[in-house]
Amino acid sequence: MIEIIPKKEVVTSEIKLLRDISCKSISELKEASRSGSSIRSFDIFGESWEDDRLELVRAVSYTHLRAHETEADL
Repeated sequence: MIEIIPKKEVVTSEIKLLRDISCKSISELKEASRSGSSIRSFDIFGESWEDDRLELVRAVSYTHLRAHETEADL
């Protein structure tokens, strides 16, 4: 099982990505960020893992790219 747990301080650009992944409202995402709770789980042994894996890779790749862009701006 892989769980997505938002970090403590989520910025606006990350909220859109987290909403796409989880289908949660902004207030639900902020609450999960404050409490450290999961917003989505992926069952790596489930039937839909192949589709879930692609969605997860896209999300992580986008976040990684944004981190490089932010670092370049500093």
